[in-house]
Amino acid sequence: MATIIGTTYYPYDKRHTHFAQFVLGLCLEWGIMVGSAGMGVPAPWRDLSTSSLVAASVVWVVIFDTIYAHQDLADDLRVGCQEHGHAVCGYWGGMGAPYYAITVGGCVVSVGSMIALVDLTDPASCWTWFSRGFWPTGAAIAAGLLVEYGWQRMAGDGLRL
Repeated sequence: MATIIGTTYYPYDKRHTHFAQFVLGLCLEWGIMVGSAGMGVPAPWRDLSTSSLVAASVVWVVIFDTIYAHQDLADDLRVGCQEHGHAVCGYWGGMGAPYYAITVGGCVVSVGSMIALVDLTDPASCWTWFSRGFWPTGAAIAAGLLVEYGWQRMAGDGLRL
């Protein structure tokens, strides 16, 4: 029943929410729960491996459908459709190049480095990245926002928050 409701709602959800890709992900990946139940997994929503697979699959759908949706971004904006990318990016805040270069670029580099460098088989490495790994990402966010603020103040634009 959940799949039927979600699949019926999905074509219209861009008019109501910025998270159409998330709705699509839940619709497509609900089959993992159904399949797990069919394989005899009791209460698959409580099973960590099943829930992890669903979460990872939903993230995957959000990523690839976001890329797909950008093909007609201009048309979506013109007719008033909403995209989650609009809700979570600097576009609505009127952010410019400093924000994207420092904040977004810095986050990509810091999180990518953490993923590449952490040794999941070494507890000391895990602790190091857990206890200190947030600093570069936080610094990138703070620096990008601060530089963007200064950039817009100098230009006299002011932030559109």
